[in-house]
Amino acid sequence: MGYFDLYFGPRSLDRSFSTPAGWWWAVQPVALRKGKYGLRYPIATWARDNLWSDFERNLSELNREKVFDVVDMQLPRVDVDDMRFSAAEFYGPIDEVADMVESCTFEMKYRFHKWINTLHYAKGFRKRMVVLDRDALFLNFNYTLFLETEYGVAPENILYIHGNRKDRYGSLVLGHRADDWEAFERWRHKNRNRKRYRAVQKDAKGRYYLNDKLAYLAFFLPDDSKGNWRLPIRYYAVEHVEERLEVYYEANYKNSEAIMARHRAFFESLSEVETVTVMGHSLSDVDMAYFERLRSSLRGNVAWEFSYHSEEDKQRIRKFCRRMRIGDDRCTLFRMEPAG
Repeated sequence: MGYFDLYFGPRSLDRSFSTPAGWWWAVQPVALRKGKYGLRYPIATWARDNLWSDFERNLSELNREKVFDVVDMQLPRVDVDDMRFSAAEFYGPIDEVADMVESCTFEMKYRFHKWINTLHYAKGFRKRMVVLDRDALFLNFNYTLFLETEYGVAPENILYIHGNRKDRYGSLVLGHRADDWEAFERWRHKNRNRKRYRAVQKDAKGRYYLNDKLAYLAFFLPDDSKGNWRLPIRYYAVEHVEERLEVYYEANYKNSEAIMARHRAFFESLSEVETVTVMGHSLSDVDMAYFERLRSSLRGNVAWEFSYHSEEDKQRIRKFCRRMRIGDDRCTLFRMEPAG
C-alpha cells in the first residue's frame, strides 16, 4: 500500500506523507524498515480510499512525477569524469524504483491470485442467491467458480475471459488498457500548466532560475540542449528511467484483442442470442473492447438488461448504451434480488 501510494497516488512527493522522511522510509526494504527499526509504511491515504475502486485503471496511472523525484533525490551529485563517481550509485536509484514499481504489478498478480483462493461463502449466502438461467451462455469476468459450484452452470457454458482461480499462479489476466503513449499524453496534458512545470522558477529568496526538476526536463522541456541539467548524468538518468517505464506499461497492458482472438468461437456463437444480461460489471473502459466485440456479434434487435446499485450506476449504464448505440427501447435496468 505504501508503494502504491508513493507511485500511483495523485499527490506530489513532498505532500505524499505526513513527515519529510516518510517517502524515504516507504522505499526502504522491509528487513530494514520493519525488522530493524520496527517502522510501518506511512499512512497510505490515497491507496486506502481510491485504489481498489477501479484497480485496473489505476494501474495505468503511474505517477511519473514521483518516479523522477525519487530518482533525482538519490542520484549522485557528481559527473562520470569525477573521481568520486560510482556507477552503482548512479544505477542504484533507477533500479530501486523499477523494482518497487514491479512489486506493485507483477507481485500483485500473485498476491491477487492467492487472495482469490481465500474467498469463501458468507453465512446464509444461499438466501441471497439470484435467479440465473443455467442454460444461458456466460461471459464471466469473475475469477471464482461460483457459477459452477453454487449455481450449477455447466463449465462448457462459461467463458472465463480473464481466467479463474484454478489456473496456475500469476496467469490471471489483470492489467490496464492504456498504452504508454496514451497514458503519457493524458498525464502531460493534465500537468502542463502546473507551477512546478513552468520553464522559469523562483527560489525562496525571490531569485529566478531555469527549471531544473528532472520531471520537467524529461517531459516539458521544449529543447533538451537548453535545459538546466546541472550535471550530464541527470540527462542519462532520464533515458534509463523512461526505458523502465516503457517496460512497465508493456508488461501490464491487457491485450484484449489477443484474448478475444483466442476465444473467437465463443463470440461467433452468439448470433442467435435474444437477450444480454449484464450483472455486477462496472462497465469501465478497461473492458470496453470485450463489449464492443460482443455488440458486433449480436443481431441489431437484441434486448439488454443491466443490474444497478446506485444512481451513479444508472448514469454509467446510460453512457454505455449511448456508446454502444443501444436504444432506450432495448435497455432495461433492474436491481438484483435474491431468488427467495
